[in-house]
Amino acid sequence: MNYFCIAKTYPVPSNKYIESTCTAGILEEPDGRKRLVRVYPMPFRYLEGEQQFPKYSWLEGFFRKRPKDRDVREDSYEIKRVQNQDCTWDLEFRVKETLSIKGASEPLLVWKRRMDIIQEFVSADVDEVMERYNRGQGTLGIIKPDSVIDFYIEKEENENWTGRQLTVLKQLYLFCSKTPKPLEKVPFRFKYKFKSSGKTYSKTINDWELYALYLNLKWKGDYQEAILKKVKDKAEELATKKDLHLFLGNVHHTNSFIIVGLIYPPKGWQDIRENKTLFT
Repeated sequence: MNYFCIAKTYPVPSNKYIESTCTAGILEEPDGRKRLVRVYPMPFRYLEGEQQFPKYSWLEGFFRKRPKDRDVREDSYEIKRVQNQDCTWDLEFRVKETLSIKGASEPLLVWKRRMDIIQEFVSADVDEVMERYNRGQGTLGIIKPDSVIDFYIEKEENENWTGRQLTVLKQLYLFCSKTPKPLEKVPFRFKYKFKSSGKTYSKTINDWELYALYLNLKWKGDYQEAILKKVKDKAEELATKKDLHLFLGNVHHTNSFIIVGLIYPPKGWQDIRENKTLFT
């Protein structure tokens, strides 16, 4: 099967899977049918070489529904995997194609190609996503908000990993011969307040890119106040200067939805043509 990855969430410690990252995107069945799915756990930071794929990549591999005793959601999938002694993973997939902006001669055209794949899965509003969920027809959805009212930052109650999570991480780093940089907890929660079909919503954002921005600024030595301002500026830029779409997904064992990914093509992407751009 083929899978087009659109979103990645920031990883959390996991007793069973080292670190658990959830990805979300479009699964293409052998008969050509497509549907929104989540694929997890994805020990992304422990993958080797080309398997550390970026977003907007087509993957080809062995995808299967997660067992009911682990996840009752019909749109939750996993990849067959084998853990090596050095804590790296062999997953049965390969990257077929990446629609990357980096180095592209026509980056606007790349965005058009991305959105042509995504557009058929964009719902009219949050109500439509919730109606499908209540009918048992899916726990994921993509919407374009009418407007973003605000982006705000809340301090987490626990600034550090719990004792249990720290134990998992310490054991991991002790016994693994190959590990990436220690996983840091971002002690803040990021949220968008937005309107959809006249209704106001406030949803937590778990998109990896915002977390990465925070950590990169921290590692550079920026002060906390400056870091949070730059994160807020970035989120507001996406909301005002881009054609922002929100990838929504419910939290396991709850009926609560969060934003698992941000999709932000340039405004006017629908008017892109080969070798011709029709917008600024």
